[in-house]
Amino acid sequence: MSRSLSAANQDALTPAVLLWASLGTVPQLGLVIAGHYNDAVYSTWPVAGLVVGVIVAAGYTIQTRRSFVDAAWHGAMVAAISTFLGTALAAVLADVPALDLATVTLSGIAAGALTGVVTFEAVRRVTRARSV
Repeated sequence: MSRSLSAANQDALTPAVLLWASLGTVPQLGLVIAGHYNDAVYSTWPVAGLVVGVIVAAGYTIQTRRSFVDAAWHGAMVAAISTFLGTALAAVLADVPALDLATVTLSGIAAGALTGVVTFEAVRRVTRARSV
């Protein structure tokens, strides 16, 4: 490894990662705030939050199309950032126990990584079919 640690850290938070994490965080925070005042939104909040994480992971993968590893790593990262921040706000508002911060974030990581890989393969197959 000839690269420095700071260079590796800079590669982790690329502008695309920051963009898609931000695009996921805004609806996450909106869901948490709406769920704080509305029981119907509150009861479906974790699932809706994971759906947001899946959407941003797919969006990142479609935009970058680098590799399976990048799709898994950064797909997990953008989903984790958005689900973590949304869950942190819910914990601060005392709507969920602090343990949910770990469980929902880990679920977001798994869902984002899987979505990234599946999306990358789907995009690769569509692109290959169009070029034939």
